[in-house]
Amino acid sequence: MLKPNPPGMPPTLTDELKEKLIAAAAKVLVPNQIAAKCKVHKSNLYRWLEFGERDSKLGINSIYAQTWEGIKEAQAEVCDELMSKLKTCPRNYGALTFILSKAFKEDFEDLPEDVKQMVDIYIKVIKPLMDKGAINYGKEETKALDSESDQTPRSLT
Repeated sequence: MLKPNPPGMPPTLTDELKEKLIAAAAKVLVPNQIAAKCKVHKSNLYRWLEFGERDSKLGINSIYAQTWEGIKEAQAEVCDELMSKLKTCPRNYGALTFILSKAFKEDFEDLPEDVKQMVDIYIKVIKPLMDKGAINYGKEETKALDSESDQTPRSLT
């Protein structure tokens, strides 16, 4: 039987962990996989990256900014490598473009602009309202919609 996790704060970002995260980024690219490879909960990594992006933009040289910049640089190097392979290897370009589109969604995602705007509105406006309870679209509404569709007359054949 496994022991429960000890109570307390989540792991903190250290210089040693920062280096492991950056090294993992060059191998697996995707934040969830970087976290898994370094045995860090993905929510911790996302929080550290959020702090790092903020600090970096403000010109603060924090451990978070160093981590964010290091991971972005490692990902950029892999992106450069994949792009050069793509230029010289047309037979498997589908696999390489798939990797680029999944690992670098912001740069290679092929969604139409209006869909990107809708996703942005959902993330910035609708989701926070749902989290606060201002919009309650959940099981009750889904059940109501399901029961309405069950009562819809079927066409005669």
